Amino acid sequence: MDLQQFLLLRLDSGNVSEIKNALMTFCEDNATSFSFPGYDKEKLDKLYALLFNILSTPTFSECQVDCLSCFKLLFRDSKYLDDVISQDKFNILVHTARLHNTQPTVCYSTLSTQDFDVMIEAEKALCNLIYNSKQVQQMCHFSQSSILQSIIYRLRTYSDPHLPYQVKLFDMKLLFLITAFCPDVRLHVKEEQHGVIYLIEILDLILKQATVTSGKQMQHLQIILDEEQVLLLAEVLKTLFNLLCKYSLSQPLDDDDPLSHRLVSFLRELLLCKGNKIDLLRTHVINLLTTVSPSSLEELGSNASDGSGSHKTDAIHNIVNYLHEEFQRRNVGNKSGLTNLENVDTILPVLLVLSEAARHHKTLRRLIRQLVLPARKDFSSRPEEGDSLLSHLTRCLSCGNTTLRDCCADLLFVLCKENPARLIKYTGYGNAAGMLAARGLLGCQNSGQYSSSSEESDTEEYIRVRDDINPITGVYEPPKSDPMIEMSEERKEYEAVQLVGMIDKLQKMGVVQACKLGEDGKPQPVEHILELRDQLPKPARKE
Repeated sequence: MDLQQFLLLRLDSGNVSEIKNALMTFCEDNATSFSFPGYDKEKLDKLYALLFNILSTPTFSECQVDCLSCFKLLFRDSKYLDDVISQDKFNILVHTARLHNTQPTVCYSTLSTQDFDVMIEAEKALCNLIYNSKQVQQMCHFSQSSILQSIIYRLRTYSDPHLPYQVKLFDMKLLFLITAFCPDVRLHVKEEQHGVIYLIEILDLILKQATVTSGKQMQHLQIILDEEQVLLLAEVLKTLFNLLCKYSLSQPLDDDDPLSHRLVSFLRELLLCKGNKIDLLRTHVINLLTTVSPSSLEELGSNASDGSGSHKTDAIHNIVNYLHEEFQRRNVGNKSGLTNLENVDTILPVLLVLSEAARHHKTLRRLIRQLVLPARKDFSSRPEEGDSLLSHLTRCLSCGNTTLRDCCADLLFVLCKENPARLIKYTGYGNAAGMLAARGLLGCQNSGQYSSSSEESDTEEYIRVRDDINPITGVYEPPKSDPMIEMSEERKEYEAVQLVGMIDKLQKMGVVQACKLGEDGKPQPVEHILELRDQLPKPARKE
């Protein structure tokens, strides 16, 4: 008799002690298993039938937690799940997790530790089941199951001190999974169940329950989050993202939506928090910021324009610092670093949020510009060299990841008020040429509508060496003697003809493609190098 058959016999013995020992043995032996090749379809059917019988039989109540632990492990393997899990079996799990009633009147203070342990283990099993079974995902649709409404209702009871943290955490994990795998329910949760409002209230509740200490020099209070609070907040933020992700900064919610402004005000507070795993929290905060209306982003820099150095502007500082740290951590843009999407998935949302904040809010643009584009004083090295945030962004302008390249270019261009000449000053023409060509701005004309202000960036150091800066590399080069100063006119003409010949040869070999500037500001290929003469400046006529 094999081990699988022996387990089935023990579970079918009817002896509580024997069943409990068999369940515990199964859990210990398979704690790290994600597949069960020893169980064919027939054995799995028998195993699931026995486990569901144990779970739903009152005389086996002391075996419920171990039984649910077995389900949790078995649901890691998606094989046969759609075949063996019926609506009735799914309902048993939902009922065990106390998510079967859309208007429960339960008093949590009357529940025992055993009751909560069963609820938590049932929710863990449901998480694995929903993740791995498409059929069960369909069962979670609000028109077929009460699980969604029950979770939403329980959100309103999170202030109850008798409701354990683990129940809240796995409630949110379930809601996240359902809204992730069932897009059709998002609008229902958001509009009819008022899910966004309840989730924002949970953000408020957690912030109020967090530890508060005096900040630097007693200027403001500092919120300290423990690890449990951060993990719960992360699940709340992920779920909010699911509910709002159909919108984006390019297709935003109503700009006057007060809910969006209120949400961003809470996200600003979360950006200012300290504690364990705070980078995880900031990642989800920034992801969620990509879904709000651009007008509400002004909440990130509340009081930023009063000149008082309000600590509320620290939210922008923290976002910029987070971006710099992410570049450093992934070595993105370095010659030896990778620049594929696998490395930059947490960087792109930061770039998007900063770009939109700078594009729509003058005070935020000025603040971000001070942090990302400080007045340039050192012109002895190339803009892409070094470890500054600007250096990382400049390197990315020529990286192979087009999404990252375009996002970095957009941020820098907006911070330069869409002024090509100013962008070239910070990055060098060689780094900026690709973006300018794509946007038809090789003629260096301004493309944005920005208010004129005192945001000039010409330092004394720049003015002093401006005429000796190589516009292609952005580096100061000491004055050099003219190599043609002693050439005769015949020699100059000869060298020019040689140069044209070499360029024409390279073009015919496909090494380079000579272009001229079109009317749309974009480069247009030329058939022969001599066509470039048409765009040379004509000498002034002598009267």
